[in-house]
Amino acid sequence: MPAAGDTCSAIMGYIVGVSGDVFPYDNRIFTADWDAIENQVIDYFTTSAAVEQIYYQIHVTDSTKVPVFEMGSSAVGAAFEPD
Repeated sequence: MPAAGDTCSAIMGYIVGVSGDVFPYDNRIFTADWDAIENQVIDYFTTSAAVEQIYYQIHVTDSTKVPVFEMGSSAVGAAFEPD
């Protein structure tokens, strides 16, 4: 079974190929202020009136993870490190 990094690299290579060599890592996004967008998403998934329904619909009502929703998680990155 290929490592996650190899699989990811193959997928990105495919995207570059079918897109006509468009650079998939557009560095312009790093100068953008994403707080305005992220804050709305975080609020929707953590404090909106619909939170219970959202968690029910995505099957995480019994989650023991705190917080249930995060925009990013260092645990995900750590899980890929062994690969």
